[in-house]
Amino acid sequence: MVKTASPTKLISWVDYSLFHANDLNWIKGSIAIGLCIHGLALRVLVEFTPPIGLLYVLVHCGLAVGAFLSIILLAPPLFQETIKACREKSVSIGSGLLLGVLLLYFTSLTASIQYAPWAYYEVIPTVLTLYAVIRYWMARKKRQVFEALPVLFDRVERCNRVEPDGSVSRIPLVDLKVGEAIKISTSQVVPVDGVVVMGEGYVTEGSLNGSTFPNVKQPGDPILAGSVSLDGVFTVKTLSPYVPRKLEAISHPLLSCEMQNQSDRRTRISRVGSVALTGILASLGFGIGLFHSGLYPALILTSTILILGASLVWIAGIPVHYWTGLVHLSKRGLLGKKPELIAEIASINRAFFGKTGVLSHEEPKLAQFFVMPAFQNREDWIKSLVYQTSRMVHHPLVNSLSGVESLIQGEPVVEDLKYKIIPGKRIEVTLTDGLGQRLKLKIGEPDSVLGKMGITPFIAILEEHDLLIGQRIWISLNDRVCAIAQLKEAWSVAPQPFFSQLALLDIRSGILTGDKGFNDTRLEGISCRQGMTAKNKQKRVEQAAQSNEKVLMVGDGFNDFRAMSSAHVSLAMRHAPDAVLGSASGILKSSHLHALLFCIPYCRKIMTLSKKNNWVFSTAMIAASSAAIAGWLNPLGASILFLASFVFVWVQSFLLSRSILSSGHRDRDRRINSEQAVERYARNR
Repeated sequence: MVKTASPTKLISWVDYSLFHANDLNWIKGSIAIGLCIHGLALRVLVEFTPPIGLLYVLVHCGLAVGAFLSIILLAPPLFQETIKACREKSVSIGSGLLLGVLLLYFTSLTASIQYAPWAYYEVIPTVLTLYAVIRYWMARKKRQVFEALPVLFDRVERCNRVEPDGSVSRIPLVDLKVGEAIKISTSQVVPVDGVVVMGEGYVTEGSLNGSTFPNVKQPGDPILAGSVSLDGVFTVKTLSPYVPRKLEAISHPLLSCEMQNQSDRRTRISRVGSVALTGILASLGFGIGLFHSGLYPALILTSTILILGASLVWIAGIPVHYWTGLVHLSKRGLLGKKPELIAEIASINRAFFGKTGVLSHEEPKLAQFFVMPAFQNREDWIKSLVYQTSRMVHHPLVNSLSGVESLIQGEPVVEDLKYKIIPGKRIEVTLTDGLGQRLKLKIGEPDSVLGKMGITPFIAILEEHDLLIGQRIWISLNDRVCAIAQLKEAWSVAPQPFFSQLALLDIRSGILTGDKGFNDTRLEGISCRQGMTAKNKQKRVEQAAQSNEKVLMVGDGFNDFRAMSSAHVSLAMRHAPDAVLGSASGILKSSHLHALLFCIPYCRKIMTLSKKNNWVFSTAMIAASSAAIAGWLNPLGASILFLASFVFVWVQSFLLSRSILSSGHRDRDRRINSEQAVERYARNR
């Protein structure tokens, strides 16, 4: 079965489950908020009506108990984070905040005993609750990205094993052994590598080699896992064991519990720099406070700066806009696996795309339907037979011929047809005309329809009517060739507008394909390298990377795997094999290639905003710390600034998503209009 993260593992992964949809956690969250209100209310009472005698003891005991309960309730994750960071000798975001809270609690207790004015119990539940809300907010974004990952991948749970006596038994695939034979029926996915020992028919290997048309498999031919039987029934001898599909292999590293350690160089530098700045300012504040006011005021000043530093570190260390970006990218069809993908996409200035399965669909469309001169008096009737067959039979040889309906003058003629699929060869359609004569229509490739004579007698006709290029389907009536259908690539995007818009984003782009000898007017002006092997593609990507270009490679099969592994950013199409999905930086939903035109400027805007935030919050941190050292800011003011920083970033995140989504709708409208213009131009030609 497809493995998913257990709820327990997921809760530990998201760090804070305080406000998770769970009765116990909701109770904890309510208590935390109640402690905040309790502390602030008593603080107001102390400020406006200073208690004396027994009332002083009761009020300060209430404040101390409330602060202690908030530490017990909310601080354990901070303790765990700090201990883990010490063991790994790394920087912890919560360590400074935890130290500041503990110092503040210690000095507040001392102030209560000494009747000093520096007791700030109410700051502790306020800051801890706010920090928990921040982490929960980020955890929700992580969870949204997690839930957007492709967890509904199709996979085969069981197979039909052929027993020694010839019978067939249904067994789990995990019980299948190497050397055993399995039966593959029509439309079934081949689960393991093997060799065909019986049967014949078409299989599609589009996700494995990018082929636009199915291949014929006969006894003795190898067959790869991931191939799909289209019309035949095979008996396959297994040559490799079955490897169960695991979601973790596809979605790694997002499901990893070590997410916080998997940050890019820029994020690590930002986090370390923020912690270093906080440490320097805290040390400076402690020294100045100790020199001018004594130990306890110096500790109060230090805790104030540490609380201020936490508001900077969580923004600089884990840019929350990265997670916001991943959420909105997933809504547009790009499923990212890590927050650093935002920075990687923003830096792209070179892009390469596979052709089949990426820019075009694996199933071609009808380009031209030519009826032989001898049959032109029955042209509409022949087209009607072909169209009716395409509606009756689900088969790669006729699926693309349904477009012939638009070429029929008037309504298609309906006949009483009977069809027969000859696996791996052709479709045979029989009917009886109005004179009672039985007719046989054959639809297939030349070897199956033309027989030994081949296409040689038709070369002149093919040249005269531009039928030499592309895939062709031959139709014969009573063994006489009556029509030729020429197929063309079915583009999932209009290439010229798509690549033009990439150029407007300062991205040089091109196509790397293994196909040879194809020609399409819609690729005019686009760099397209044909006949490239997997190694050639990898070499081309490496050459671009060596020129200090940030390369994006979008592919969907093993023929793109090498190039994707060498690229700065690799995106796999949704239908790609597991190995390709597992190694890619992100996954594009099928037919969502235009999402890149939204994702790239979106990621660039996020990066610009994150860089500005680092400078703004660093400056604000220095200014606030200076104010605290000068005696103008106490811990309560620091907690208010902490809240203000969270609200500021939340509003930024909200406005960013709103503005980018609205601009994305405008881009989509412009894209649709440009695609329609290109299609009209192609039809007119």
